[in-house]
Amino acid sequence: MSSFPFCAEYDKRGAAKCKRCKDKLEKGQLRIGKIVPNPFSESGGDMKAWHHVDCLFETFKRARATTKKLEDPIDDLEGWEDLEVEDKNKIQDLISDLQNNITEKVTPKKQTPKKTTTSPKKTPQSQTKHFQAGGQASNQRHMQCQANM
Repeated sequence: MSSFPFCAEYDKRGAAKCKRCKDKLEKGQLRIGKIVPNPFSESGGDMKAWHHVDCLFETFKRARATTKKLEDPIDDLEGWEDLEVEDKNKIQDLISDLQNNITEKVTPKKQTPKKTTTSPKKTPQSQTKHFQAGGQASNQRHMQCQANM
């Protein structure tokens, strides 16, 4: 297993597709891979789920609070030192934007409506229908119902 939860590199062949938008990643384009368990191997291991840089950060914005996000590129991003300065600056800007959105995002607790304690209306016995086993209305009544009439 990789010690980094994410990796970054420039696409070598142009064959990979972004896991979010499903568009092809262009050859030479910066891509970030999320290291995930490999579901296709019996021996386990890891695989990389490739994303466009912007697409990955869009998924972070919608992710649960417990989802691992890219917070510190030096500790979390394998291949950080091999990236161009322009791309490093872009990633750092996206990380700071994400952290600002997380701190601003305060979701209020949902309030459940209070139940009223009124007693249910009782229907007069004369208006209730009695049913036979087949679900058809009948004039026959329970002995107790007959006595209350």
